[in-house]
Amino acid sequence: MWAGASLEAALALGVLLIGLAPAQGYNCSYTLTKQWPVGAYPASVEFSSSNNTVVVASYFSNSVTFYTEQGDFLSQFPNTLPEELAVDSAQDRIYVLGGGYLKAYTLSPPHQLVNSGPAPTARTVDVAADGSIWMGSSDPSSGAPSLTRLNATTGAVLQQFSITHLASRIAVSPVTGDLFYSSPISNTVTRLNATDGSVIREWGSQGSGNCQFLYPRVAVDSAGNVLVSECYRFLLLCLSEADSCTPAAHALVGLSAGTCMLRFRCMFW
Repeated sequence: MWAGASLEAALALGVLLIGLAPAQGYNCSYTLTKQWPVGAYPASVEFSSSNNTVVVASYFSNSVTFYTEQGDFLSQFPNTLPEELAVDSAQDRIYVLGGGYLKAYTLSPPHQLVNSGPAPTARTVDVAADGSIWMGSSDPSSGAPSLTRLNATTGAVLQQFSITHLASRIAVSPVTGDLFYSSPISNTVTRLNATDGSVIREWGSQGSGNCQFLYPRVAVDSAGNVLVSECYRFLLLCLSEADSCTPAAHALVGLSAGTCMLRFRCMFW
C-alpha cells in the first residue's frame, strides 16, 4: 500500500489527435496524421512503446481505454475519475491518478491492479527512467507546492523539494533526466535539476504574446522535445533553449505514433 501524496477539474474535446514528430530534440514540426473520437472528456493521453498502444483516461466515463495507433479499440478497465496517466513500458505498469488515489495496473491485459495508495493532494504524476514515480502535490494545510519522488514498489519517499508554483503537469525528460512542470497559476513552464530541485530555466507569463501562456500543460517526448499545450489559443508550442516558443501543431490532445508522446488536456479551474 503506497503512502499518499487535490484533484483538479478537467475538460477536453472528445477527439484524439495523432501527430508524427521528428526524431531529434527541439525540432517540433508536427503533422496531424490521425484522429478519432474517444468518448466523453478524455483527461489524459499516453503512448505505450512496448506494444504501440494509445491509452486514454476518460474522466466522466470512469475508465481507462486502450487503442491501436489506428484508433481501433483494444481493451478497457474501470477507474474512478481518472485524471492523469503515466506509463512505464519497461516495467509493464500504468499509473492512474484520480479520485484521491494513485493506482498501478499491469499495462498488459487484463490490467490487474498491483498497487494503490491515497494521494489526496497530488495533481500530476510521471515516471523516471529508473522506474521511480514523480508526483506534484500541494500541502493540505499551507497549500505550498512540492515535487516528490517515490519508490514504485514500496511508496517510500526518495526525494522531495518545494517548488515556486503549483504544478498542473510534471514531465521527466528521458534524455537529460531533468524535471519540467507547468503552472496554471503563474502560467509558466519551469525546468529543474532532478537532483536538488534547482531551477535551470523558466519560460512564460500570462498573456498571448511569444512565450506567454494561458493554462499551459507541459510534456517531454522521447527525443527530448519540450512541448506545451495552450488550450485557450488551441496551440501546441515547442520550447527552445534560446527561450523562444514556436508553434508546433494545432492539437489540443495528442501524441505521436512511435516516436514520442504528448500528454495534453484543457483544464478549467
